[in-house]
Amino acid sequence: MRFEEFVALAQDGQVQRLHIEALSPADYQYRAYIGEESICLLNEDGSPIQERDLSQARQRLRDAGDITNMPLYLVQFMQQFDDLAAGLPRLTHRVPMSIG
Repeated sequence: MRFEEFVALAQDGQVQRLHIEALSPADYQYRAYIGEESICLLNEDGSPIQERDLSQARQRLRDAGDITNMPLYLVQFMQQFDDLAAGLPRLTHRVPMSIG
């Protein structure tokens, strides 16, 4: 889903929550939850939106307009290294955050 589509849905109250996913210390992506779906937010070229730091992610959301009533979380993952799940990310924690 393109970011502009997400903003329209969020302003209409259709987005249950937004995750800013920390994939590494310098790589953040957005995942919107709409109904039973989780949707990665995309650039105009169809690639996932990636921010270099959390302040860039917050600024993009501030610039989007009135989406402050939507729950927002910072989500961090840790790589697993056991045999069964080698290389798969594992949720380590989800922390509520604000745009401000």
